[in-house]
Amino acid sequence: QVAGKVFSASGFSVRQMIEHWQSVGTDTLAKDTVDTRLAILNHFAAHYGDNKPISGVRKTDVSAWVAHLAAHGMDGQANDKGTRGTKCSHLRAFFACAIDHGHYDPNIGNPAKGVEGFGRGEKARMAEKRGMDPFTLPQLQRLFDPANFAGVEMPHSRRAMVLGLYTGARVSEIASIRLDQFDEDDGVPYLRLMGEKSESSERTIPLHPDLIRLGVLDWVAQE
Repeated sequence: QVAGKVFSASGFSVRQMIEHWQSVGTDTLAKDTVDTRLAILNHFAAHYGDNKPISGVRKTDVSAWVAHLAAHGMDGQANDKGTRGTKCSHLRAFFACAIDHGHYDPNIGNPAKGVEGFGRGEKARMAEKRGMDPFTLPQLQRLFDPANFAGVEMPHSRRAMVLGLYTGARVSEIASIRLDQFDEDDGVPYLRLMGEKSESSERTIPLHPDLIRLGVLDWVAQE
């Protein structure tokens, strides 16, 4: 049990939970993120069973879905591990919402956590194989030239780019940030990242003075 609480299954089906997520879990997400996550959730529901209770999903069920992605993807094209990991991160956020709203037992834990993670050194080997390197300072200056932001119409998209630059957070983490993840401790404002990839990736990041100067706290207050 978690904090001494006894969980009582709500009776929600997977489809009902998806509909509930659409009504309560999308306010802070960009439309593209909502559309992407919804497509992934619909695919998982079709694979697992739309009308089965959400409370009955277990890690083995998520693993079976991931195995399907590895063989067939969502459109007949096999997904590599990186793509499967990204899709699992959306499913983790979905089950986090189910737990937060009392539709999944927190004592069981998020069934999508740890299903498609990377082992120690695996990311580095993948990066080496793909030729991936960190951006250089000149590259970052070019990417974040204010002139490039002029064509970004949605203010949330511009803010997401800046938050990503200063926090180093993953795209999925930035896309799923909620207002209540911004807080203050002893006068120091911070952003709490929820760690969709693993428990160890849950972390608290003090807001850089540049972010405060750019008005991040004002954005939060206005929402």
